[in-house]
Amino acid sequence: LRLRDQAGKLHAAGEVVAASMRADLMADVDRWVMNQALLTIQERRNTESALKLFVNQAAVTLIMPEHAEWL
Repeated sequence: LRLRDQAGKLHAAGEVVAASMRADLMADVDRWVMNQALLTIQERRNTESALKLFVNQAAVTLIMPEHAEWL
């Protein structure tokens, strides 16, 4: 996960995660990342190269009862 701001600066995952946690948006970020991973898998499903994705999820997201159902 990387985020480019309005000035064009690229922010590292650690910055994005820290800001997401402070704003209580970590579950939203985790869901967006998981959706992007699933879309990537779908797009590359019929290619010859193997694809393995490892998607980290925040503990705060994983303990939410509705997250398991969403997944």
